[in-house]
Amino acid sequence: QTRHAAWSSKRKWVTALAAVVVLAVVLDIATRLMMGSSAASAARRIFTNNALSSSGTSLAASDAEKGEANDFYLRGRYEWNQRCQRA
Repeated sequence: QTRHAAWSSKRKWVTALAAVVVLAVVLDIATRLMMGSSAASAARRIFTNNALSSSGTSLAASDAEKGEANDFYLRGRYEWNQRCQRA
């Protein structure tokens, strides 16, 4: 009896996993049809060095922007550490 119950549990997990895979494939196909391209090609476009935004400008950050981002990061770390010391 317990062996049958264990097999039934395994069967349920396999069925659930198959359903998730089928759902993922259906969603990928629907996305490809709506967007006209695959998610992989969209990710490739996003992460390439010459990626462009929707306005056609480069998404690459300038050195000034990187410096400003680093300043914000360091300021945030400082503020967080001050907060933790007060507590």
